[in-house]
Amino acid sequence: MESVPHTSDGSIPRRNTVAGENVFLFIPNLIGYARIVLSLLSFIFMPFQPAVAATSYLLSVVLDEFDGKAARMFDQATVFGSMLDMITDRCTTAGLLMFLCYLYPRYLLLFQTLLILDIAAHWMLTHAALVCSRVSHKAVDSTDYRLLQFYNISAVMTTLIFANELFFISLYVHSFTSGPEVSIFGRTLGFWSITAILTSPGFFLKHVVINIAQLVSACNKIATYDVITRANRQDFQRNGHLPVQRKTVDSQKSHRS
Repeated sequence: MESVPHTSDGSIPRRNTVAGENVFLFIPNLIGYARIVLSLLSFIFMPFQPAVAATSYLLSVVLDEFDGKAARMFDQATVFGSMLDMITDRCTTAGLLMFLCYLYPRYLLLFQTLLILDIAAHWMLTHAALVCSRVSHKAVDSTDYRLLQFYNISAVMTTLIFANELFFISLYVHSFTSGPEVSIFGRTLGFWSITAILTSPGFFLKHVVINIAQLVSACNKIATYDVITRANRQDFQRNGHLPVQRKTVDSQKSHRS
């Protein structure tokens, strides 16, 4: 994690006084604000205008791909931008899952579990990034599960994220209309039912398998941090200095691999 600059008296300086830049107006963050507006529009129209709600929601999902590219293109990757992106993702998905609880009361427990899993996994992942001194919660290293290293490939991540969100949107729109009907193997199915079926593997892999893997990996990193911190404190009490090999979580775990 990037260190926070301080003035000579130890206080944190006001924004724009360090490098003359306004992080809040960086291009990827402006895209993030647009995503928030689209998500709010989706929630407003969700009860009675499924076409507007679904379109606004999916546009917000699509823009999620462009804020990261803009950050790299304009060299404007920031901790604030990373947090804005993650919080927008979680809140947008949470809003839709809440409405699905209303539309499908029989599956209330399922949607509640999916919502809790998503929030818990990313909360722990973000905290693990903090203790491991990483700028982004999406960063992975050689100590992470191979599944997470595979998921971190840009094309894989984009495909799974879009499939996951399209699965939820398909369930939402299906509650209003089945869409154009298609005959498959003698059985007639609506367009949104087919879309939900086709995207369900991506949903399961992204929202269930990946989230569980991220949660377990993050818990392991934080527990390792606790062990290292305790060992550092004990060594300091005995010797008056910290051993070099125990200073960080990542360096400690890399010695084991």
